[in-house]
Amino acid sequence: MSKRIDALIYLFYPIFWGTWLFYLAFMEIKSNQEQYKEALGDAWYGGYPIFFFALALDALFNFTFGTAYYREFPKEFLFTARCKRHLKGTGIQLARAHFVCANLLDPADKGHCK
Repeated sequence: MSKRIDALIYLFYPIFWGTWLFYLAFMEIKSNQEQYKEALGDAWYGGYPIFFFALALDALFNFTFGTAYYREFPKEFLFTARCKRHLKGTGIQLARAHFVCANLLDPADKGHCK
């Protein structure tokens, strides 16, 4: 049993932190998008493969960490959509969604979970 828990920790740790760091980076880019486009010119579009990688990482996060966190299989592709659904619910799922939105998502992008 202990080896299973260790394996889950080794799986979830890089997925959690990697996804959150990509989220923070993209929210920074989003808030200053025009300045980056102006400074980088056509090179701006070179970031799209990274964006698609981050999108896939978010889906992986939702299907692994999100499933464990909410203790249900996802109905949505991305984690934020799942949080938004639970913000309309009640009980422990509402409390969990509120915690994630208030402490991890909204500080980087005000109203991200609205």
